[in-house]
Amino acid sequence: MPRNGSDIRRRTMQRKRIMHFGTWNVQGISRKMDEVLYEINKLEIDLAVLTEIKKKSQGSENLGMYDYFYSGVPKEKRAGQGVAILIHRKHRKYITTWEGISERIIKINMNIRGYRLTIIGVYAVNDDSPTASKDTFFQQLNDEIIKTGKTREIFLLGDLNSRTGKSDNDVTIGKYGEETLNNNGERLIDMCKQNNLRILNGFYQHRNIHKYTWTQDTKKIRSIIDYVITKQKTKIQIQDVRVYRGAICGSDHHLLKAKIFLPYKREKIEYKEIENVTKEIEERRYNLTALEDPACKCYTEKD
Repeated sequence: MPRNGSDIRRRTMQRKRIMHFGTWNVQGISRKMDEVLYEINKLEIDLAVLTEIKKKSQGSENLGMYDYFYSGVPKEKRAGQGVAILIHRKHRKYITTWEGISERIIKINMNIRGYRLTIIGVYAVNDDSPTASKDTFFQQLNDEIIKTGKTREIFLLGDLNSRTGKSDNDVTIGKYGEETLNNNGERLIDMCKQNNLRILNGFYQHRNIHKYTWTQDTKKIRSIIDYVITKQKTKIQIQDVRVYRGAICGSDHHLLKAKIFLPYKREKIEYKEIENVTKEIEERRYNLTALEDPACKCYTEKD
């Protein structure tokens, strides 16, 4: 049955409100950028957090179809860690600010389709790191989440080096994760519960090849350590989160992609501005009785 014009317009508008976010531990970016950009573009990803980029300093670059924001170690240190965000250039106008917090945390603020988004890219310390290092990292990450406030939407993406397990009746982790829970995972869950966040991977049922984000086939080991996290209560609809194993850049991590829908949001009327205009009109008092004065009357030639 042929579609009418209104159906086509409606579907077109809905497609414009769909975005694809991703995260990928690329294990060094210096010789892989072309491959990474090719895979990101092929999967039509609008925004991607790249971790373990092993790049020094902080800055931004234009890379053709994408803008590249990165935060690495200081110049005097050996290249390591590092986190970055790629954003398709069609969304450039929606970026308001960005900040490299450290070589493990980067943040970008966007205002898009009536939503105020804060995207936090994260590359966490390893689970076997010293307790003090873990305390410092998770405290810094928690501070950045708190700074966003309650009025902004939060998307936290990256390699958290955390295994969060699964649960049938848990609003934080979901029932489709893996069995294993490690110390980083416990810390991540506690932080998410304190901030009313949801670790989305465990809420979408997929085959194992579309679930595990890190694998070593030779040793037959695998885990879920890369995540997409957002608020528990949000008007934004997360339609899917899954691994795409076809994307290759010489890393043993797999690209994780989330499909996001931004529902139509009615913009709030600035009542304060309307009140000011109304007050201004009311304050303009016109002396109507003065029009009865003969000196103010206008006469036509006939009169």
